[in-house]
Amino acid sequence: MDSSKMDCSTIEQQLYEKQQKGEFTDCAFVFKVQTEDGKFSKNIIHGHKLVLSGASKYFETNFKSEWNGNSVIEITSFDIKTFGMLMRAIYLNEVIFESVEEALNLYEAARFYQIERILDLLRQKIPKIYLINKLVALSALFEMAKQPPDSPDHILLAFATKYFIANTQKIIANDDFLQYPPDLVNSLFLHDDLSAEEINLVIALENYIEVNGVEKKSLLKPAIGALRFLSLPKDKIRETLLLTDSEKEFLLGQRNRDLCYLSKSRNGRKVRDFFTQLPARIQLELMDKLSRNKCWVCDKYHGVANCDKAQKKYPFYKKLIPLAYYAIQSPDNVVKILSEFQKASIMYSDFAAFANIGDVLNENYCIRWF
Repeated sequence: MDSSKMDCSTIEQQLYEKQQKGEFTDCAFVFKVQTEDGKFSKNIIHGHKLVLSGASKYFETNFKSEWNGNSVIEITSFDIKTFGMLMRAIYLNEVIFESVEEALNLYEAARFYQIERILDLLRQKIPKIYLINKLVALSALFEMAKQPPDSPDHILLAFATKYFIANTQKIIANDDFLQYPPDLVNSLFLHDDLSAEEINLVIALENYIEVNGVEKKSLLKPAIGALRFLSLPKDKIRETLLLTDSEKEFLLGQRNRDLCYLSKSRNGRKVRDFFTQLPARIQLELMDKLSRNKCWVCDKYHGVANCDKAQKKYPFYKKLIPLAYYAIQSPDNVVKILSEFQKASIMYSDFAAFANIGDVLNENYCIRWF
């Protein structure tokens, strides 16, 4: 390797260190920061025009026009912490934050300053925050993703929608749901595969109307029409504030063709357990590899986990004995078994179906991979 060629990351790090110290910089951004005594002080972040212009057309254009000749530029659109995080991301081409709020603030700043490479990094990292931390607050993410379908932000919208579907029960019980705009509530409730008890979906819309005002009821007609009222006890149909008296009579047996928009399904939705959220092929593979009836290793009629031949050929099966019989009922057991099968896929072709199971669960099913 030619020692005269400096590593790119070293150059980036050195530039960032110069920026932090204010060395060889040719622009400065000033922020008003409130102190503990209620007064305001001015804090400054320094920068290099060449670096910032190369990262963003916004910076390049303003350095040539509005900011031309200005040595100090006042920033009011974002706080100093968010802007500092943005500068770090520009110089080092990486995004680091301590909370989802910081990540969303950084995303807004990167979008405002038109820094696509930082946005791309955040589009990949923000969903992982939700998966790892099991967050239920999605309103900011939905709002951020309200872009045309061909926009890169549609990636976040698709993730947020899948996440809502997989975690409906928890999300509708969270105060964040009460802040959703009516059009978003409608679009989400139209999905057939929501993971929530039907009665809790009804209660969630009732709470939404009580908090946001009865006038919102008319705006939620699509969501209300998607509810499966016929799966509910008759007493609940009679008392719900989501329906008019005529609608209740229609659902309780009387005919009225004008009310045909109401859902007639008698099968209410339920919370889906962990096992049923797995891809169908993985469910089948798990049932085969953990069969309590016919062993796939020796083709005899007994449980795989207790098969001597299976344990000899695949030693890790010994660890699965306490887990296998209750795997479907226990999410933790399913995850532990999947983890073992993923490791086994490296050595044994029989477990190839589990090679990328972590990525499959995170990206397609919004299930946390431990």
